[in-house]
Amino acid sequence: MVRNFSAACDLFLEALSTFSAGEVIPFVKFVEMVILLSMATSERGTLVTKVLRSPEVVASLRDLSGLDVYLRSYYDCHYEGFMNSLYGALSRVACNRYLRRHSKFYSREVRARVYRQFLQPYKSVTLKSMAAAFSVSEGFMDSELSAFISSSKLHCKIDKVSGIIETNRPDSKNAFYQSTIKQGDVLLNRVQRLSRVINM
Repeated sequence: MVRNFSAACDLFLEALSTFSAGEVIPFVKFVEMVILLSMATSERGTLVTKVLRSPEVVASLRDLSGLDVYLRSYYDCHYEGFMNSLYGALSRVACNRYLRRHSKFYSREVRARVYRQFLQPYKSVTLKSMAAAFSVSEGFMDSELSAFISSSKLHCKIDKVSGIIETNRPDSKNAFYQSTIKQGDVLLNRVQRLSRVINM
């Protein structure tokens, strides 16, 4: 089975304003899918323009209790509210017949996104302040971040002695430099082999 949430989200967002297949899926369920998939894949700019400000979503939010807090708390960086509403959103995912089998994946993706959003403006932040922002214990936050760091979903490291999380974002210039050096080495090796063949 292929799990491509971002392509599915793009298709749902394209169909949102012209949706007319109420006999296949009720419109409120369709909007629920849009919100859930957008939270897992869309960037903040897309989230505000295509979801938060969408008249179809705004009109349906009153029928989707809990998802409005889930959506707005993520966008407004209110992480305590996000963690409180996450359980409700995950229970919706578990009850959705299309997303049910992906509930663990969805949970990990959304949590990784919100932690990444929190850490983005900081060079370093204390584990205590991050745990307080999310209204969880330091031990829980430490185990969560450790799991995401080891799976390369977060680019940071935890200094357990000092209780500090240090971000180390991948630098695009450095990556480009490294790839250029590798390509140059490959080219030099080929030229040397060619010169040996010609000299014989």
